This record gives sequence, C-alpha cells and structure tokens, in this order.
Amino acid sequence: MTAIVGQLSFFNEAEACCDEQISEPTVDEVIDDTVKKTRKHKKKGQREEDIKDFPQEEISHDISETEFIETFGEGNYKSMPEEICWRLRFEPAKWIAEKHIIKVYVGTDGLHQDEFLRGDYPDTLFRGSIATASLEAAIINAKYVNSNPLDRVSRDFKVNGLNLSKQTISEVV
Repeated sequence: MTAIVGQLSFFNEAEACCDEQISEPTVDEVIDDTVKKTRKHKKKGQREEDIKDFPQEEISHDISETEFIETFGEGNYKSMPEEICWRLRFEPAKWIAEKHIIKVYVGTDGLHQDEFLRGDYPDTLFRGSIATASLEAAIINAKYVNSNPLDRVSRDFKVNGLNLSKQTISEVV
C-alpha cells in the first residue's frame, strides 16, 4: 500500500511509525509461552482466612445408628477423618424495633403537687421519628455512597419488611 503525500493513514499508523521490523512469533514460540504461564494456585488456607471474622455456625451431618447397622452390620465400621465443607450464608438486613418505656411520675402532695417527672428520653435525631442513627446511616450510605435513588432505597427497605415511603426518607436526608 502506498501513501499519498499529505494524506493521513488511519489503518497503517503503527507500522508507519515503527523503525524496526518485528516478525510474527512462530507457533512453537506461542505454545512454549503458554505452557510457561501456568495458572497460579490459590494458597492453602486462604478460604479460612477470608471468612475467619464472620460468625460461624457448625452444622453436623451425621448418619443414624440404624443406617450404620443396615449398611455395615453391627460394629463393622470405624470413623474416618471428617470432611469440612464451608458455605457462606447471606442474611438480609435485620430490623430490631426498640421499645423505649419512659417512666412518668406526678407529685400528689406537698410542695411538688401536680409536678411531672419523666425518665430520660432516648437521644434521637428527630423527635417523634422511628429513625435511629443506624437507620439514618443506612439511608445516607445508600443514597450518597451507593448512589441509589430514594425510590430504590424505599423498595429495598420494603423487601426487608420495613415500609418507609420515599417522602419519609427524603425528610431524613
């Protein structure tokens, strides 16, 4: 292909700019390179290291005594090393409804008659709201960190059993 003086070439730029000629590798060279680049094996114990901080629940899968006897006969078996199989279970958000009971007292006699005394009201961001700091954090995280629209945040909460409208959520953020 010959180039016309002053004309740009979009399809031959790499070859035109290269000073030296590079030859294509042979089939044997490609195969040798592929064989040398074997997959690195995962280091032993990595899975246990990855999940060590999660709460663990041990579930035993055993065989009943009658099944032993039916299969091997009375006392004709011995225990072998156990197999361990890890699974990681995901449980969606959990909601805990905190019921705060604020004791209220009234004076009936003497100097403080008809005077009210209340226990400490729990700290809250918005008086009369069910929002706790953790709920606020979840909404702010979903909205500003994960860039979810409030409608999606509301639907996600609804899936997990909490009915909060996007209008209510917008008052929080």
